[in-house]
Amino acid sequence: MALSREVRCLVDDLEAGMKLASPVYDLNGKMLLNSNSILSEKHILLLRKMVVAEVEVWDKPRANVITEETKEENPLGLPEIPKFEEIVPSNEEQIGLWEAYWNEEKQVAISSAYVALLTKMKKVYSLARLHGEIDQNVLERLVEEILAFSESPQNLLRCAFFHPRQSPYIFHHSLHVTLFSILIARQCNFSNERLRKLALAALLHDVGKIRVSLEVLGKKEPLTEVEQEKVRLHALLGFRFLQQQKKFDMPILMGVLQHHERLDGSGYPLQTHSDKTHVFARIIAIADVYDAMTSQKNYGVQHSPFDALAEIRRDISSGRIDANYGRAFLEIMRTNLLGEWVALSDGRFCQLVGWGQDEKRMLYLQSVDNERIVLVGDSLIKPIQIIPPQSGNVFL
Repeated sequence: MALSREVRCLVDDLEAGMKLASPVYDLNGKMLLNSNSILSEKHILLLRKMVVAEVEVWDKPRANVITEETKEENPLGLPEIPKFEEIVPSNEEQIGLWEAYWNEEKQVAISSAYVALLTKMKKVYSLARLHGEIDQNVLERLVEEILAFSESPQNLLRCAFFHPRQSPYIFHHSLHVTLFSILIARQCNFSNERLRKLALAALLHDVGKIRVSLEVLGKKEPLTEVEQEKVRLHALLGFRFLQQQKKFDMPILMGVLQHHERLDGSGYPLQTHSDKTHVFARIIAIADVYDAMTSQKNYGVQHSPFDALAEIRRDISSGRIDANYGRAFLEIMRTNLLGEWVALSDGRFCQLVGWGQDEKRMLYLQSVDNERIVLVGDSLIKPIQIIPPQSGNVFL
């Protein structure tokens, strides 16, 4: 009779009835399962949700366990793209008309490029969570690809508005913040070297969340005060994590640490004021606010781009965010939203044909029936959603 032996097994290959040979811990050092636990389907689901890559079980060698030979071929013992908790907001109501748009032949390449960037973003964050390190080569190649993708602001914005969400919020958000930060920096004539460093900071601005419980990050209800405090630590945790890597310049570290600071001292984690807030952090803060407001999230309201831009204008006026970078972002959006189609709160579809003065917040629109519409400030009729380019009911 063959004796059982201790072997490593990928969590994706576990089966109910297997017996753990050693305890399993989460990323915070908390024991999830004790040794000699008999695994059930619920146990396996828990391990997947907690992003455990492999465990040690008592079993005879077979195809789905990791031996020293298979370890040489796959030294991390991981799938090509590690699993991350797949808590994804429902897309059905969000996609709407965009589903057909992204299936149009001329849009497939753009959609594929966007998904490829998300996949690589996922790999960077997942490896950081699982193994506590950043692959510098993967990161730098990703930055180059993002810089290339950002050359078309219109395509970038359409992907950010309503590309179907097939990954957790953190990946879409980190990518969008990087793209928006790049647009601001280009508008302000950053050098190529400075642009790349800003992109690195933006890519990693939320990396501290790998040290925040997945249960908290994936919660679909409003966070408690205690949970909010844990999340607010992510900027400091990210700074310390990257500092330990000893691969990143101080401007990148400061962009990560200070991206939630505000120039009037009302931000966190250190309540720094304008004279101590790094340029990278000032730019990332604007991109972060805009995308957080306009993105699909586990909970909370998804605002229209117009509401988010109004919030940024208010933050400029109150001195909370940098006026120069804030106005640069407003100009980028005014330029690239012009000509887009929007759904109004009264059910009409209109094309944005002009902007008024910032103080009056006027929008000039034209409906499918060529009706001219002017919206001023807090009009009862509001633009609520960007929709695909249209001519009647036909995609342009």
